[in-house]
Parts: sequence; C-alpha cells; structure tokens
Amino acid sequence: MKGHFLMRQEQRDRIDVLKGVRKKVMRLKEAAVVLGVSHRQCRSIYRRYLDEGESGLIHRLIGRPSNRAINPGPREAILERYKQRYPDFGPTLAAEKLSLDGYKKIDHETLRQWLVKGGLWHKRRKRPGHRTWRHELPHQKSI
Repeated sequence: MKGHFLMRQEQRDRIDVLKGVRKKVMRLKEAAVVLGVSHRQCRSIYRRYLDEGESGLIHRLIGRPSNRAINPGPREAILERYKQRYPDFGPTLAAEKLSLDGYKKIDHETLRQWLVKGGLWHKRRKRPGHRTWRHELPHQKSI
C-alpha cells in the first residue's frame, strides 16, 4: 500500500505496542495480552509490521469496493423504473413490485437508501400520539 493512509486509533495503539516489542521492552506474549489477540495472531501482526512497516497494520480491504455492492447499472435501472411506475410507493412496497417486474430482489432498506440519496424519498416525521393523558385535578371536599 503506497501513498497516504488513514489509521484508526486502535491501529495507532498497535504501533506503540509493536514498537515496544521491537525495542525489547515488551515480549510478544505480553503484547498479545495488551492487544487482546492470541499469541499466534500477534506473531503474524508483528511479522507484517516488520516486513511492511506501519502501513502493514492497515486492513487490506480499505479503499476497495465491497464484494456485496450492487453494480451501478442495475441500480440506475431500478431507480428509473421506480420513477416511472412507483413514485408514490414506499420503499417496502416498491421493492416488492420491482421484484415482480423481473428486477433482482433487493432489500427495502437498500432501496430506501438509494431513494434518499437520489432525492426521491425523504424521512417522514413521526406523528404525535392520538391522545394524551391530562393531569388529575385535586379533589375538592364536599360540604
């Protein structure tokens, strides 16, 4: 991994611990306890730290698209179909209807997020409850 990289605090803490191991201030077993990983995993992390430096501690999948991501092509087609036939439907019903139209079955929450991002759906405020209890009035003594 070349160039600039962002690190989470957990990864910065790992660097400090592994520097201690490198300077022989701490043993690998102690470092494993501090990092909250097994001794075997700590050895592997330390080896990669020695080979690649600090950038070796960053997760390898950072910056890559998710394996579960849906391609933009079908996404655009689904949103276009939504605009044409189901503009007044909510995400749940629209997802069901789109699957009946032959599109790949997508989760209603995924569709909702796409619609929000595309400006086709907005968050609806929850309405207040129908009735509210009023405070009980104090009793008056009858004469």
